[in-house]
Amino acid sequence: MHMSLALWFAAAALALLFAATGVMKLFESREMLVADGQRWAASASPTFIRALGAAEILGAFGLVLPGIVGVLPQVTAVAAAGLGVIMAGAAVVHIRRGEQRAAAFAVVLLAVTVWIAWDRAGAVPF
Repeated sequence: MHMSLALWFAAAALALLFAATGVMKLFESREMLVADGQRWAASASPTFIRALGAAEILGAFGLVLPGIVGVLPQVTAVAAAGLGVIMAGAAVVHIRRGEQRAAAFAVVLLAVTVWIAWDRAGAVPF
């Protein structure tokens, strides 16, 4: 019971975070992202940034919507795994750029997405 509550809290928090960052990437210009401190965006194409934003928004919905409506719960595991891939890529980008704090944050988010994917895929016995 406690693990389920913690998992729901983590999924909801990640969904809010990814939805917010996804909307930002989808609707702000590359120049605005860079000005907001997202220096990695300077070397990314606008198409890639928008695709990343769309993927984050879809992943955010995938984290919570199946559990809310009670349909296709395995989608949550797939969404969490997809967001984990994005976070692994983000960690690599930030490490290469020497941005240790951003890389550490990406690794923490990666760990949480792996936990959610692992649990929702039925791999955790509790």
